[in-house]
Amino acid sequence: MITRLLLLSSALAVGLFGCAEPTAQHAPSPTAPESASAAGDQAAGTRVQISGRWATVWASSELASDDGRYAAARAFDGDPATAWVEGVSGYGATDGGGEVGRRRPLEAAGGGRPGERLYVRFEEPAVFEGIALQPGFLKSARLYGRNGVPTVIEVLIDGESIGTYEIPYTMSLVFEGEGEGGPDPRPDGCYHAAIGPCSAERLVVFQSPVWGTEVAVRLQQAGLGSAHEDTAISEIRPVIQSVSDPAEFIVDILRRPLVSMTGADVQDLRRVSVSAYEVVDWGSAPLPAPPSPDDEGLPRPRVTAEMQEWTKYETYEVESWKHLIDVGLVVESFSAGTTVTGGVSDSEGDGEWAEVRPQLQIGPEGRLRSAREVVSFDAVPGCPGDISRLAPIPTASGARSPTPQS
Repeated sequence: MITRLLLLSSALAVGLFGCAEPTAQHAPSPTAPESASAAGDQAAGTRVQISGRWATVWASSELASDDGRYAAARAFDGDPATAWVEGVSGYGATDGGGEVGRRRPLEAAGGGRPGERLYVRFEEPAVFEGIALQPGFLKSARLYGRNGVPTVIEVLIDGESIGTYEIPYTMSLVFEGEGEGGPDPRPDGCYHAAIGPCSAERLVVFQSPVWGTEVAVRLQQAGLGSAHEDTAISEIRPVIQSVSDPAEFIVDILRRPLVSMTGADVQDLRRVSVSAYEVVDWGSAPLPAPPSPDDEGLPRPRVTAEMQEWTKYETYEVESWKHLIDVGLVVESFSAGTTVTGGVSDSEGDGEWAEVRPQLQIGPEGRLRSAREVVSFDAVPGCPGDISRLAPIPTASGARSPTPQS
């Protein structure tokens, strides 16, 4: 099963822990010390260049080290092998959040603080299209699993909240006392796993572009690691309008749905129905009556009969496009282009049987080639976020679209 939000792999990611093309670099001149105060003082920040613009970055806390290896600036150096790591007791999140809050006392996870923040203040105002990040400590698979990850973040621009967004992960189920080489020290539950696109870059495209100078990302919820109560972010950057950015072509496509879909292969959602156990292409057959709540295994229409007069482009825009904007996205790069997967647009059962999400296939030239939906079935009972088992919904003709290669 997959979560309601998506993962995004940088268009330039390489290998299991691939590195995105650097978009940030340290200033050539001497800078202020890298250690930021607990209050998040800009004066204690570091001057860096992000997408060609100078900015100062700092954090509300940093994990102590002799050489500043966990400083805020590490999340802006273009190297996923380095990371900012918060430095307070617990995971630095508002409420400990997600899987953490279910298995450990809230005080141990959140510490009662308002949520640690990572700040970016530009020297000139800019128009922000969204936020991109590579969460977790990506230096190695071992460090990725041993440290915490942000599962819900809040984005603020000039102090005003823009939105709160879930960050999904490939998950694995752990049973205490069962582990290779001996008992697993972790409590029973679901943990983010160093499999699948765990190094993927997550992207949120804001509902509308936002003008401002300062961007802050707050840790609202966090997922626990196997060894350390520390939450890490390896890379992060605001996506700025009118600058060269790996996400620029994605933003352009999402901002203009009907224009972007011109000439693309678009799935006709009116001809597809979903059930907890299968995805059915009804073709020209009449749409079945919606089942009663007790008939969870019966298929039901994906799009209601009231939309029969709409074109397939209009149904996709209305029913699916809203799950690609202002939510977490997964963008994975392949030799044939880029796959963008959005938030959950439909689900069956209790959320563990089947979930459906819109997916865009974008060619290497940056043009939309297909727009359809994918379905994921429960893989690990009780665990959300299995992004490694996406299967396409059949097209109107009954043929399945190609499955993205991993």
